[in-house]
Amino acid sequence: MFRSLSIIIPNYNGEELLKTFMPSVLTAANNYKGSYEILIVDDVSPDSSRITLEELKYKHSHLKVIYHEKNKGFSGTCNTGMKASKGDILFFLNNDVKLNPDFFDHFNSYFDQSDTFAVTACAYTYSDSKPLDGLKPGYWKRGMPKVNQNIFKENLSTFKKDRPYLSFAVQGAYFFSDAKKTKELGGFDELFSPYIFEETDLSYRALKRGWKIYYEPLCIAYHAVSSTISKKSRKKTLAIATKNKLLFVWKNIHSSPMLVSHIFFLFLRLLTFNITYIRALKMAVKNLKEIREKRKTEKQAAVLSDQELFRFYSYRLKS
Repeated sequence: MFRSLSIIIPNYNGEELLKTFMPSVLTAANNYKGSYEILIVDDVSPDSSRITLEELKYKHSHLKVIYHEKNKGFSGTCNTGMKASKGDILFFLNNDVKLNPDFFDHFNSYFDQSDTFAVTACAYTYSDSKPLDGLKPGYWKRGMPKVNQNIFKENLSTFKKDRPYLSFAVQGAYFFSDAKKTKELGGFDELFSPYIFEETDLSYRALKRGWKIYYEPLCIAYHAVSSTISKKSRKKTLAIATKNKLLFVWKNIHSSPMLVSHIFFLFLRLLTFNITYIRALKMAVKNLKEIREKRKTEKQAAVLSDQELFRFYSYRLKS
């Protein structure tokens, strides 16, 4: 059974990226044996993306373009595509990714299981084909979630010899998800705008509902990760990332021992005048009212506990 597929691509200032990477996406999509649509959502790009997008739309009947009137960031842009999608399966894809021609040949069977939420891909760097993204472990350390490690395709045999490969999270640049479940979750939480940690939040909410995320090493992509971020931008990005991790904990973690450890280590970081955490905390507390409401929702919906999940996925890291 080949499920209908909606490929959702957020675009911001990506005129040149679209010209470079869309040919591989179109080739992979045309090779898919099921029905598909491509939805590109432009988030008020200041460059000439609109010209390139109109050309693509004219040439490819499966491709639809949606233009935002107001910039919404990554989460909001993906959610616009989700709401407009018609497929059984959603595939979220960054505009700076090259796909292998057979990329869409390997995801369908996972969704035969009623508890499958998502399938995440194997990725290499576009410039030199070094391993970039793989199976994602998740563990709790010093009062915060840690999700920045990978078990790469090349190391799977020493980790686990038999499929399936269960992952703690998806990689936001390229992953499949069950459309019905994703919409039930409300898509990406726009509280995490403009970017960073929104896919981890989405993944964790799915895991706590008892759903599963799989890693498929045959879905191979090449990601042109930017290495030109200025020093000022890096500081800003680090503050946003820390702020979003705080929001993740306050919203999703309900285990008392884990919350105690979070508060303890947060207090220690503030005592040492950690500038990043001071900036992040100032940004995060502005969302406390919204966080309280969302926290209630997540607690009521949870089937599995925080300790169960982190114990299982940190164990997999050590295997």
